[in-house]
Amino acid sequence: MTLRRPIPGFAAALLAAAALTSITISSSAASASSKDAPTEAVASNRAPSTQIAELWALQAADQRVADIAWRLLTKAGDLCPDQVSATGISLHSADQYTSAARYSAEAAFGFFNGQPSVLSVAKGSPAATAGIEPNDTLMSINGDGLGGTPSANKSPGKAARYEQIDQSMRALEKLPAGRTAEISIIRRGVPMTLRFSPVIACKSRVELVPGPTVNGSANGHVAQISGGLLEWTQNDDELALVIAHEVAHNILRHQAEIDQSGITTGLFGGFGKSGRRLRDMEREADRLGTWLAARAGFDYHIAPMLWERLSKRGGIGALLATTHPSPSNRRQSLEAVVADISKAQLTN
Repeated sequence: MTLRRPIPGFAAALLAAAALTSITISSSAASASSKDAPTEAVASNRAPSTQIAELWALQAADQRVADIAWRLLTKAGDLCPDQVSATGISLHSADQYTSAARYSAEAAFGFFNGQPSVLSVAKGSPAATAGIEPNDTLMSINGDGLGGTPSANKSPGKAARYEQIDQSMRALEKLPAGRTAEISIIRRGVPMTLRFSPVIACKSRVELVPGPTVNGSANGHVAQISGGLLEWTQNDDELALVIAHEVAHNILRHQAEIDQSGITTGLFGGFGKSGRRLRDMEREADRLGTWLAARAGFDYHIAPMLWERLSKRGGIGALLATTHPSPSNRRQSLEAVVADISKAQLTN
């Protein structure tokens, strides 16, 4: 089941292993009076226990992705010229969830008064060190409120929204690195104020896309990994490599090039000049992504076998045949990248 609202503006099948519905953790709350919001008890009564368990499992998967992404983004250094202030916090809200899952999301996460809630806190991040926890309600950043109001979007007929969460994430990203930020939260009904200093990281959000499709995508700002791809990977090193590959597309500004150059994507994108350039982009992302994983301390030696295995996976090979290098070509290219990295590490 699709539980969370798709991010708008993603190109269909862009730099992807297969077609998917791209879903983001960016959402928003609409305005309404507090009397319109169902209480947590009402939400619990309306929420299927199996769906609540599914949401908790999804949050645990979000946490795993956040931990790996944090290492990749904060260790990128000169491999990523575009930098941003980073806290380690990812947010969500009730309005982000589809109507079929909204009452379950209320019951699972205890959303408060339309405010954004902490979805995950990356291990080792400034927010984690300061004591921010998943399911804390974010009330203000340096004294500036986030505009939360009891949602008018909770009725089953209302579509999911994303604007408020995107704005709140942007507010966190604008905090100056190295300067103390003051974050006001509510935790299980108790107001708290915590302080920490953001750090510099590579400018790319990383998000998990719920659903069984095995795929990754990048739009220049957000790298997305599907639930199916997360489950397909066998360990954190493999997951780090696929996340790093999509982050690399963003660093290399491949989406901007596609938009500006009129490169054809989708089912007919693999032919002619478009196809050649798309395959080159994949090789470029393979190379940079492997370097990013190595820089963050993940096992980069497995990259050739990982990508060859994914390319040969049933149902995907035909879709990748024209827009991606062949499995053997991809493996050979990555074996050269691994050799380069190993040589550089020995030299240093």
